[in-house]
Amino acid sequence: MDPEKSIPAIKKLYEDAKTAKEDGKGVWFQVMFPDMQDAFFVIAETGREIPLPEIAGNEAAIMSISLVIVEYKALEAKVAWASGN
Repeated sequence: MDPEKSIPAIKKLYEDAKTAKEDGKGVWFQVMFPDMQDAFFVIAETGREIPLPEIAGNEAAIMSISLVIVEYKALEAKVAWASGN
């Protein structure tokens, strides 16, 4: 985990999710498998605060963020990755 990259990305996710919810929109993601043409689409809500990482002696810190699944949508064609993001 590179905190210089991951912390700003998580903050942006939380802020974008908050703005989207205020506009009547939501956060969605797709679960993809390499050998499948389609992906599973899910609508979720993000957390509100960045959690304290799990810390153990002589190990890397691990930070898990929570997504509450609101609705499973469908198995549909994958959305292509946008380059440069």
